[in-house]
Amino acid sequence: MLQLIRAGMPDEALAVARKSLVHDRWSVSVKRWSTLISGIGVRAKEDAMLRFLEGMDALELVDFPDLASSAYFTRFARWAIREFLAEAQSTLERCVTMPVQVLERNGVCIPQLTIRPPPES
Repeated sequence: MLQLIRAGMPDEALAVARKSLVHDRWSVSVKRWSTLISGIGVRAKEDAMLRFLEGMDALELVDFPDLASSAYFTRFARWAIREFLAEAQSTLERCVTMPVQVLERNGVCIPQLTIRPPPES
């Protein structure tokens, strides 16, 4: 699932979870869940990522210690994902519109670095 999340394909990651983990309630540790959330690709779609969070929550796969922890972590994760993806989108837009020298001086890009969409699976 982590590779799919990193590639910006959260719907496919949720399909994998539904297929392989649906019978193993609370089978994902909080640490593993944190790793999945922090592995989001910068080009992921916000609505798709939020569907992934909601789907995992509905399947009750994450082994939170209690309901309050689950509510807090889920609320914070939604906020963090929205902030991260908004910042990523802003940075990508700046990279298209600003000269390379300005981006380098501001610490937004690295000389000779090229980004491109992930390969189609």
